[in-house]
Amino acid sequence: MSSTHLFQELFNYNKHANEQFIKLLTSLESAPKKAIGFIDHIFNAHQIWLNRIQMEEPNFGVWQSHQPDHWLELNAQLYQRTQTYLNSDRALDNIITYQNSKGRSFSNSIQDIYFHVINHSTHHRSQIALLLRQNKIIPPASDYIFYKR
Repeated sequence: MSSTHLFQELFNYNKHANEQFIKLLTSLESAPKKAIGFIDHIFNAHQIWLNRIQMEEPNFGVWQSHQPDHWLELNAQLYQRTQTYLNSDRALDNIITYQNSKGRSFSNSIQDIYFHVINHSTHHRSQIALLLRQNKIIPPASDYIFYKR
């Protein structure tokens, strides 16, 4: 399996897992506030990294809030932007130089950035799942293997 194909599959999974959490969170009468903050942060970070890859200024702040009724659309837009890039001719081993939110410069390959976006999203979905369980709400089964089944 090529790296491009692997990332396409991982971003398919990421979109699906995000959708599962979005559907649950938006169905709740009162979702945990921190869980809402984490789902917003997942989208913000994904967008920030895509903009860094495309050498554009970020549209969102790291912890910016979004309206829950826009989450599905935002998730789909981020997914589509990522897939468009993955289907382009740009190599995943290209190095991107960017500044973090504190203004420090770093350089990483696009594949490292993509791996980070997937891992970062999974990390925060896990935090959301814990917050849900602490509030006696069963989170969606979001492990990759459940997606593949």
